Amino acid sequence: MNSMTGATQKDIEHHYDVSNNFFMKWLDSSMAYSAAKFEKNTDSLGQAQLNKINEHLDNLMIKTGDRILDIGCGWGSLLDVASQRGIKAHGLTLSSNQVEYVKNKNMLGVSVELNDWRDANFNELFDGVVSIGAFEHFTKPDISSVERIAVYREFFKKAASFVKDGGYLSLQTICFDKMKEQDIKSFIKNKIFPNSMLPRIQEIFTASDGIFTVKKMTNTPNDYDKTCSIWSENIESQRDEIIDLVGEKIYNDYCNYLKMSSKAFKYKGFGLLRIQFQR
Repeated sequence: MNSMTGATQKDIEHHYDVSNNFFMKWLDSSMAYSAAKFEKNTDSLGQAQLNKINEHLDNLMIKTGDRILDIGCGWGSLLDVASQRGIKAHGLTLSSNQVEYVKNKNMLGVSVELNDWRDANFNELFDGVVSIGAFEHFTKPDISSVERIAVYREFFKKAASFVKDGGYLSLQTICFDKMKEQDIKSFIKNKIFPNSMLPRIQEIFTASDGIFTVKKMTNTPNDYDKTCSIWSENIESQRDEIIDLVGEKIYNDYCNYLKMSSKAFKYKGFGLLRIQFQR
């Protein structure tokens, strides 16, 4: 990895490998750990997460029997839905806990590996590529926009090398909106997501230019505000159990981080992008 690269496996595991049981306490049953899509005010978190996953799968324009790659697959929520649709799905993650969790689910047509997208190589092209909530970890704080764009461009080139000509990439990422990098609390940068930094919209478009065509984009920060608010309520409702599981410090850190995040989305400091690209 070069000097501009963001979170390493150690950094990712610092956050995502706290404990599978810890995350199971406050995520919904799918274990989706990214913004849901609330299509109706009455949508539960579980339904809203399914809405999000279905939108990304629909963005890939795939059919039964096709093969997709999920870069930053988490605990396999999208892999699971893809499997139910008759899609063969392969996941990449830098969290060993997540690899073990996905493998133990024994989902039909699903495989997973502990690997960085930079180091991944495949013998056969995929029909589509999806990446949800991983892009935020690709660069580190305190590098220039030019350096950041160079890393993002490396990602788009690599994603293009994975997918068939004319195939689609569906990307979801948090981005800066009104907030500036220096406004992010050091608590978030150092304690919660070390060596990770958000992109700006124009950096994404500059980095993908000439590699992918942008077909569709939405920016719905309210989706993440609502998602973080529900997660925060879930954590606080099981305070004693969670403290018994991971200790009071981690409980307090996550309460603070989710409340800060919710506020940042509510006041448009952060945006939430969902972008459909075509190779």
